[in-house]
Amino acid sequence: MLMLSKVKVSLSNELKKKYGTSSFPVTKGDIVRIKSGSRKGEGGKIDSVDHRHGTVIIDGITLNTADNKQKGMPIDHSNVVITRLDLSNPDRLEKLREKASRKNIVVEAEPEPEEAAPEEKIAESEATQTPGAEEKTVEEQEEPLEEEKNDQ
Repeated sequence: MLMLSKVKVSLSNELKKKYGTSSFPVTKGDIVRIKSGSRKGEGGKIDSVDHRHGTVIIDGITLNTADNKQKGMPIDHSNVVITRLDLSNPDRLEKLREKASRKNIVVEAEPEPEEAAPEEKIAESEATQTPGAEEKTVEEQEEPLEEEKNDQ
């Protein structure tokens, strides 16, 4: 089988409604879920795409080789579904907008979900602690012990 064109993969139902198309070429960085086969339900980020054989390799899904090494498991493009598109490439975003405009759907570039900065995480964790449940420092814990020794 000689397949040198782009590997098109089905979009999840949520993305189908959002972009007005049922499939889109898959690229490195897209998030996919396996919909059939021995690894059904698993998923992850696309590590590479083999256009010649129509397969994708997903980060974290591996096979053991005969010499006990790990290698990426090639999965046929028909067995995966895209759950999140990597729209960092402007040409790809424009192609998606073009396809959506045919069905009168407006596509806006969605910002990547950012993780909270470390300072914000610390502030959030301090806010969730109940007052009075603070831990005593080592010095505060040792003081009552010395007093107890003096009493005896």
